[in-house]
Amino acid sequence: MKFLSSQISYFFSERGARENISALLKYLLLLILVIALYSVLFHVIMLYAEGRYHSWITGVYWTLTVMTTLGFGDITFASDIGRFFSIVVLLSGIVLLLIMLPLCSSGSSTRRGLKLKSVSGRPERLRLRRAGMSLSAPMIPLRRD
Repeated sequence: MKFLSSQISYFFSERGARENISALLKYLLLLILVIALYSVLFHVIMLYAEGRYHSWITGVYWTLTVMTTLGFGDITFASDIGRFFSIVVLLSGIVLLLIMLPLCSSGSSTRRGLKLKSVSGRPERLRLRRAGMSLSAPMIPLRRD
């Protein structure tokens, strides 16, 4: 247990880790709010446009099923407004879960990556010769902070 507590305190002592956790919590809060909004809209559309009533857990279940693109088909809309709502939930699920979530997780690892700095204080030059042409580019050694 002592090892776990020291690892957690070390993890939270890094600025990049705190920023990543803050971004993840904001993303999860946004996701929870969107799921709650869609669950409420599911109930409103089912009750007023379809004339059917479902429990709140059924609304959350339907929202998560459609957002994750599983779509079991056990609860479906018969009206056009309901089907349009299903399309909106499906597309926002694709954006939030299949596009944004992987980008957030990959972005957190690249943000904390290696920083380019010059060791000597002045940029060094790298010369490349190929087929009679000379290319000159700055060579900046990599160093971890």
